[in-house]
Parts: sequence; C-alpha cells; structure tokens
Amino acid sequence: MNRHLRTPNFPHPGAAVLPALVILVLALLPRQSDAQFQPPRIIKILHSGSRDSGQATERLYVINKGAESNMNTGDIVKVYREKWLAYRASPMRILIGVITIIESHQGSSIGRFTVNKDALEDPTVRFKVAMKGDFLLPRLVMDSNMLFDRGSAELKQGILAEFKDVADFIRFQKPSKLIIEGHTDSDGDSEYNDRLSQLRAEAVRQLMITQYEFIDPSLLVAKGYGEDRPLVANDSAKNKALNRRIEFVVWWADVEARADVTEEEENQQ
Repeated sequence: MNRHLRTPNFPHPGAAVLPALVILVLALLPRQSDAQFQPPRIIKILHSGSRDSGQATERLYVINKGAESNMNTGDIVKVYREKWLAYRASPMRILIGVITIIESHQGSSIGRFTVNKDALEDPTVRFKVAMKGDFLLPRLVMDSNMLFDRGSAELKQGILAEFKDVADFIRFQKPSKLIIEGHTDSDGDSEYNDRLSQLRAEAVRQLMITQYEFIDPSLLVAKGYGEDRPLVANDSAKNKALNRRIEFVVWWADVEARADVTEEEENQQ
C-alpha cells in the first residue's frame, strides 16, 4: 500500500533541503506495487517408493500455501503453467490438470496430480505432468440454474451461501482482478442470450460488493458471453445445463517470470 511520506523536523537551517533529497532518493528506488496477487505455486516434488527398484513411483506435490490461504484437505484446484512466447507481451496460461489436496498445514500443503486431457494433446506443453513453478487456482464455476430462474437475471432468494468459496478466495488470496463471466446455452436468440448473460454477471457482481465489505468494487468486472463459449456441445438437456453458468476468472497483470525447466532438471524431480 502506498503511504504518504512525512517530512521530518530537522533542527538545522538546511532542513528544507534534506527532505527534498530524501524524497528524490525514494522516488528513484524500485517500488513495490500494491498487494500483487501471488497465486499458490508448486515448490517441490516428492516421490514415494524407490526409483532404484524399477517400480513406478507416485509423485506428491508440495505447495507453498496452506490452511492460512484456505487451501484445505479435499480441495481440488486447477494447475496452470506459464508459457512465454516471443510474440506475446504476456505469458500464455495453460491448464495442465488438477491437484487434489491430501494434506494442509500452515504455510504449505501437499496434493496428488491428475493431468488434463487437452494438455496431453497440446504440442506447446512439453512436460505432461505438474512441475515446480506451476501455479494453482480454484475452479470457481457456479450453476446458473441454481442462481436464477429460467430466462431471469434476478438472483434467487437465500443463495448468498453459494458465494462463500468465491468470497473466501478473494479474502485469502487477494487477486488483482476477478472477471465474472455469464454464459448461456444455445437456446433462443443469440442477442437475447448475450444480454441475459451480461445482466446475470452484473447481478452477481452487485451482490458480491454489497454483501462483502472487504471486496473493492474495482476488483470485479462483469462480462456476458452468451452462448459463445460452451463447455460442452449444446446437444442434450444435460449439456445445456452445464453451459448455463457463472464463471469467475482470475486475472492479474504482473506475473513473476520463471526460467524454463530443462529436461535434465525435470528428470531429477
């Protein structure tokens, strides 16, 4: 947080000069930005069993945050990898898979990894398992059928408890920005679906900033995508229900650069 500099009271005649020099020096020093979001990251990989025996070993992943950041036993969190490409100003964030937390402590937690099938087929993903430096985010998706009546953008009564996980994530992890995405199925007119999804996203945003005083309104952005981004094909009633959703997407402008892990380093993990 930026703090106002107070001019010290110097007893000698040159007092007016020194504060100005102090301010000038401080201005030239690197500044720390306001509460940058630092997502949980994998810091170590453990192997159960012995590699020397030739038997397959289970990988367990140590994460640098735990109970103090609401990382609890049984939670399933998404694992992302930053991929820096020469033609992009910011890194790609690729979903590698999920980690199930099996132990949670103060300051650290341990989990098991399950790969994302799309990552297996992605040629840009060199290593198909979680690695040191990969970061973790919760899956913040809510069923629109639970929140809204069909065709309505008015939130149902008594559903505040459904937003607890999102509110806890904001309170403990302090993301830089959270985009509230509204999504519909393909039934009806596309323009109508665009508007409905936008109104629903805005209704969720308003509830969050009204009910949780620790949430800064500038943190939340509402965006409706209508039927443009389905999770699955809109070819059955079950699939359409899955596509009607509110999704919370974490975004932050500044991420720490990480050197690519070499194949040799990966084999040592």
